[in-house]
Amino acid sequence: METRKIVAIIAGIICLFCFVPLHVNPPYNLEGQFQRFVSDFDRPYRYNPEAYESRFLVFEKSMVRLKTMNETHWKNPNSAMYGVTNFTDLTPEEFRTNHLGYRNVEITQNSSTGMPKMESRRVDLPKSFDWRLKDFVTGVKNQGACGACWAYSVLGVVETMAAKSGQKKAEDLSIQQIFDCFDSQYFGCHGGDFVELLQWIIDEDIPLLRNGLYTKRTGGNCSFDAASGVRVKDFTCRNFVGNEDEMLNLLAFHGPLVAAINGLTWQNYLGGIIQHHCDGEFSKLNHVVEIVGYNLAHNTPYYIVRNSWGKGFGENGYLRIAIGKNLCGIAQRVALLDIVDQQ
Repeated sequence: METRKIVAIIAGIICLFCFVPLHVNPPYNLEGQFQRFVSDFDRPYRYNPEAYESRFLVFEKSMVRLKTMNETHWKNPNSAMYGVTNFTDLTPEEFRTNHLGYRNVEITQNSSTGMPKMESRRVDLPKSFDWRLKDFVTGVKNQGACGACWAYSVLGVVETMAAKSGQKKAEDLSIQQIFDCFDSQYFGCHGGDFVELLQWIIDEDIPLLRNGLYTKRTGGNCSFDAASGVRVKDFTCRNFVGNEDEMLNLLAFHGPLVAAINGLTWQNYLGGIIQHHCDGEFSKLNHVVEIVGYNLAHNTPYYIVRNSWGKGFGENGYLRIAIGKNLCGIAQRVALLDIVDQQ
């Protein structure tokens, strides 16, 4: 009898120790995840203990933030999912400085004349539209640690409008030309304003050249063949808050759009439709993207947004943002443009 009691006590103690770790340990091995992150993204601080520890603490804070953001995803699987990305070891301030790049330069005239206003025709809109399906969109670019989103997004729209005009496959235009010719007076990798860039291109009658090489530097020589390239004829920049139907109309019947947005919470975006955690206030605009389409047939209608953080970001370089709520400020400052007809 005494032996049975001893066996029961020992068994109880063993069971107790079996269950304790389930309550003490976190739901994931954070240090193991960080080690994989450092290896996967080949971080140089892997051999520097002090820097490694510092970045681990930043990584830990990022994981806490994205866990909170994912609470809406578990309730609604269509909503955006957040996780470990190339940017997870950056503070929000570092992320803003190195990977966002919109500077709103207030100018008195942000729209040139001549572009007709297109009335909303949502009743006639196709349920979905995507300029990529026409082969009119070039591949996703990667701005690296350079705030060049404002230039990439403008070039992306010009590339599509040129392909549409010539009814041929889209071709890459030179980002380096923008830096060499425009940056000496403005901001380059430290950010810029897409409206002022468009105004400059038109005022100076600058032909945007194909097949340029982006070297992620600024201040190079500005030289080009004035007889070649794509010329922007006109553009309009407007606020569509409360009138996103007209944005859909323009996307379907005119072309892709350049939009200033708030991309701060995109740091750990993996995929899905952004429906929360993305402030749309004008004062918080800090990034520029290209809107290439939409889908109204989905139970959560969304925009198709091309980013410039490489194909490894989000959904092969793209994001989806819910329509109708000015999420991320997507309707605050939006531009469309026309080009001189291509031969």
